[in-house]
Amino acid sequence: MLLPVALVFLLSFGDRVYAQNKVVVIPMFTESELGLASGSSLTNLITVSKSGGDYDSISEALDSISDAGPKNPYLVYVGPGEYAIDSALRLPGHVSLVGAGIGSTIVEGKNLNNSGAACGRSLVLVEGDFSAIRNISLRNSSGTTGTSPYGGICSDQPINSITLDSVDLLVSAPGFNVIGVESAAATLYIVDSKIVVTGNTAKGLFSYISSGLKMWNSEVRVTGTAKESTIVVDSQNDSDLEIRDSEVVTNGTLFKIDAFGVSSQFDRKVFGSYLVGEVLLAGQVSTSTPNPNLKWVEVFNSVLELATPDAFSKICINTSSTRVELSSDCVVPSPD
Repeated sequence: MLLPVALVFLLSFGDRVYAQNKVVVIPMFTESELGLASGSSLTNLITVSKSGGDYDSISEALDSISDAGPKNPYLVYVGPGEYAIDSALRLPGHVSLVGAGIGSTIVEGKNLNNSGAACGRSLVLVEGDFSAIRNISLRNSSGTTGTSPYGGICSDQPINSITLDSVDLLVSAPGFNVIGVESAAATLYIVDSKIVVTGNTAKGLFSYISSGLKMWNSEVRVTGTAKESTIVVDSQNDSDLEIRDSEVVTNGTLFKIDAFGVSSQFDRKVFGSYLVGEVLLAGQVSTSTPNPNLKWVEVFNSVLELATPDAFSKICINTSSTRVELSSDCVVPSPD
């Protein structure tokens, strides 16, 4: 059931109160997208604006939230403009960060220096269940050389899910471990978004430890000096991957999949997408009894364009071809 969260944003209004007493235009979301318990409603709306909002700082707006939960979600609306930050935005659980639109609301990292080795100098740290980021441009291009992780959106906690909807994310740095979106244990949903990452060892999407990835109608582009992977699923347990109607482009490996101690089959499927890379995938199965039914990835009705068809992809692309349009399916099995 859609929630009636459609209002008109004004530059001047009174003290922060309940959402129904404010006027802001934001898209309508479902209960599950906002992490709401069935039958509950959104009552907390915080506005950020260059003038006239509850706050003029996104960080202060997010830091003011201490009681968000399944029955008490928040929506933080960020009005048009450019917002420079020098420390990561900390996004609590059951909070949606919503901008006025791609190119209209722009958040840019300036010399970020966050604590914590896992997420390093990321732009947004996701810290709770059912977090969402929508209708916004994010930029992190002020990095320096080094090995500390440097990225866009990061979660290093075992949380439920993260949703990116209509997000334009750019991460660029000359150093190592440059990552667009990193998810430790949350299911990552990406819809109508674009993620561009450049660096030495660059990764577009990095999910691990039972984290799932579902992407629809989106674009991921990665350029790494070391030709790192575009999508990395580095899993200690089962981890699903589903890509539909999207573009995944890199100058390196398209998919890197490591599965340790896995006995059941992964569900990794690509539908109606455009995949461009040096090779299709890399990975390994570290287990004394490999599963003969384990499939690395299944590709349906898509275009594969590879500079070097590898042993994994030869089942889909013959050695004399670097591009193929699949009319049916391509199943790349385990090398074991």
